[in-house]
Amino acid sequence: MNRFRYVILILGLFSYCCFISNILTLNFAVVCDANENETSLINYEASEMNFLFSIVAIGNIVGTLTVQYLFLNIGAKNTFCIFLGISLISTELIPIALKINYFFTLLIRFIQGISWAIALPGLGAMTFSWAPLPESGIYMTILSTSAQVAPLITMYLSSRLCSNNFGSSSIFYVHSLISLCILIIYYVLYNDHPEDSKYVSTEEVKYIKHKKEGSERRGHSKEPVPYKKVFLNPTLTLGNITYFIYFLNMHLWMQYAAIYMNLVLNYDVATTGTITSFPYFFGVIVKILYGYLSDNERFCSLPIMLRILEGTGQITIGITFIILGLFATQYPFLDVILYSVQIILGASASVVISKSCLLVSQQHFHFVMSIASIANSIALLIVPSLVSLIMPNFEVEGWKTLFSIIGVLTIVSNIGFLIVLKTEPEEWTKTDFTDNKNEFK
Repeated sequence: MNRFRYVILILGLFSYCCFISNILTLNFAVVCDANENETSLINYEASEMNFLFSIVAIGNIVGTLTVQYLFLNIGAKNTFCIFLGISLISTELIPIALKINYFFTLLIRFIQGISWAIALPGLGAMTFSWAPLPESGIYMTILSTSAQVAPLITMYLSSRLCSNNFGSSSIFYVHSLISLCILIIYYVLYNDHPEDSKYVSTEEVKYIKHKKEGSERRGHSKEPVPYKKVFLNPTLTLGNITYFIYFLNMHLWMQYAAIYMNLVLNYDVATTGTITSFPYFFGVIVKILYGYLSDNERFCSLPIMLRILEGTGQITIGITFIILGLFATQYPFLDVILYSVQIILGASASVVISKSCLLVSQQHFHFVMSIASIANSIALLIVPSLVSLIMPNFEVEGWKTLFSIIGVLTIVSNIGFLIVLKTEPEEWTKTDFTDNKNEFK
């Protein structure tokens, strides 16, 4: 078989969807629970709910600190299996925790956050290990569509479970069961190195490894990351700052889209589920298109192509946020259109950043993604705090202020990244590695 890397690609996509979907279960369960006629399962104030969202970010940061250690000592596959197991168990325990008390629920959400820390470093490791360089852009793009596919699945599935009177608890149990099935398949099929898989031909292994810096097997030794050089590299640093601003946008809508559509714009639960989930479908299509174009130098050079893709996508998002900041709730249909544009184009945010950072950092890309994971966690922590500070009761003026802030930051950060964007490997990725001394020559 000469195409097994694509099996890994699809498996990776749905595997990483599980982490995001499990985190999002509580977000839609809040809306579902508020519309149930039975005894309410979730009885918390807005500030308490915001902290339930924020605690995931704290767990994510703690988890990120352990991911690199586990990667180096037990490998990406074993680390992934442990974290997905933690994710599915904690998701299944949430309905029980909600019935016990608030602090137990906080603990379970914290554990959910720890499990999520594997997502971005795992995507980076899988891309470098399994994607040939000519396919790295589209490969990483498809893997990262988990950020769009997961909300699409979770919001739609949750709305169906809720509208068919299965109750908010069913949202957690169904997602946990799906995660268990994915975990079993992943454990059976995945290997950290393509050459270790019985399903991969020698020809495919050679194609995957062709022209990769640091892709040779190193026994049990591991190449140290040049931390200072990574942090001082303009492309990598500005890339992660831009990523961070995108994460503010992403988490605002992931956590509060259902609340905004249902409680602020007054759409019913079924309509809210459709409105909030449907744009993610088109986002997947746009993201794959951007990924294909990021690997294509037929029309212009790669740096120019990446700048065109980043500029047309992300600066447009910044403009739509500013428009929302001016007219939010005045024309509900306009809000839905602008939200849809942001979700659809937002899907492409990771394409250019990931492609550029992968080409620059090569075998150290997993560490760059760990930085992005921390940025993701900080954004996840900041968004509920901003909501509590600016609009504790979801006031319209507060929404407008938050939209305007994100819009300006999006435009400024993307202009900065476009200026420093590079596509050539840095010299420190080409440095010889000595197995015995575990150091750079």
